[in-house]
Amino acid sequence: MYEAHNRTSRAKRDDPGGVPQPVATLTDDEKKTKKQLVDELLSLRQRVGDLETFEAERKAIATELPALLQRGLHLHRRPKL
Repeated sequence: MYEAHNRTSRAKRDDPGGVPQPVATLTDDEKKTKKQLVDELLSLRQRVGDLETFEAERKAIATELPALLQRGLHLHRRPKL
């Protein structure tokens, strides 16, 4: 079962060295104010929404790509007039 205090480290995207940084622990969350936690929750909900939108767009492109590639090959092979 996933528990907050058992989280492992993972690399931050903005860390150029890719050195794993510790993830916030349950103790860190207990020190935050209610406003900080609500703000973080809103931010995470926005991020999830953005990622869901991105994934839907990625799937649409992946679905269209084979037909576009086929059409491109067909146009490329067409004899020039």
